[in-house]
Amino acid sequence: MTRTTIRSEDITAGQVKAADLASDAVTPFDDAGLQTDIAILGFKVAANGSLSKYNLVDQTIDAFEDATGIDASASTDEIRNASNYYSGKQDGAWVTGDRTSTVTATTDMSWATGSGPFVDVVNGVITYITGQSWFNASQTGYMRFDHGSGNTEVYSNSRWLYGWASANEGTYKWQGSNDALSWTDIGGNFTLTATPVADNVVRTDTHATMTSNTTAYRYYQCIYVSGNSTNDSGRRIQMQFYRADLNSNITLISNATTAEATPTKGDLVMTYTNGAGTATVNTDIKGWISRDDGTTYTQATLTDDGDTGGHTILTAHDLDISGQPSGTSMRYKITTHNQSVSKETRIQAVSLGWS
Repeated sequence: MTRTTIRSEDITAGQVKAADLASDAVTPFDDAGLQTDIAILGFKVAANGSLSKYNLVDQTIDAFEDATGIDASASTDEIRNASNYYSGKQDGAWVTGDRTSTVTATTDMSWATGSGPFVDVVNGVITYITGQSWFNASQTGYMRFDHGSGNTEVYSNSRWLYGWASANEGTYKWQGSNDALSWTDIGGNFTLTATPVADNVVRTDTHATMTSNTTAYRYYQCIYVSGNSTNDSGRRIQMQFYRADLNSNITLISNATTAEATPTKGDLVMTYTNGAGTATVNTDIKGWISRDDGTTYTQATLTDDGDTGGHTILTAHDLDISGQPSGTSMRYKITTHNQSVSKETRIQAVSLGWS
């Protein structure tokens, strides 16, 4: 019968040394690859089954099939796309029904009886109200919008429209400011000219378009420069603002998941794509793990582990979180940086594990 034991007489003196029996004599098995594979399989299961964020043992999976796994109150500027990813991309759109801004104008701005000041002066849909407003002849004037303290917008392709008009409406320009004292011109001067049309008609073919603006301002104004020599029954003025395409830096924070015991290590596996430009890992995209419900985070050093389905895989295994205050409420935080219209980093899926 074949023996399954080793007897002392089978060992020659000096063959086995103490170092051979040390705990570090054998290279431990590295399961990082398996952890990454489990996370990727989890993403595919979520996508194939249109699953919300779900939990495994000591791990949570979210492929952003919906927004239930994200703490919207703690996250900032995150926008979930219908194609199931998060970024800071906000598509441009006409601003409609904007009544939150404070609208002011110089005293030489006249208003038709019954319409009241600033009625429908901002509207993303071309409309016209009889006898709206106009600048009196030969006067310097502006129409200004204040979005309020702490509020800014980036507008482009915005328009200054008018209706029943004389042949020469004068020269104007767009300006932006954040203190209403120092103003920056947006584009150059423009002249409004048109053949008079019937009352109650908006000359949509003759307007001044604000273009190429990428700066956020609290205040916007369209200001008279020169040339308005006659009233000639006036101008019916309407401002139409187009909110520009934006791409903000985001902070994406997960809802908390409770661990069965206080973990000392964390594992992060995530995928991302470049919607525009190219993200630099650990510069334009960063990852963090918390065990105390997001009060304390430890930043992970993300490693590029290749691609899956056109998505770049980033991993960080065995991140030491033992120095954080003791806790079992696990969260991840993903942040993007240096985002712009020419750089959009899309967070496609995230797995958080712990041990």
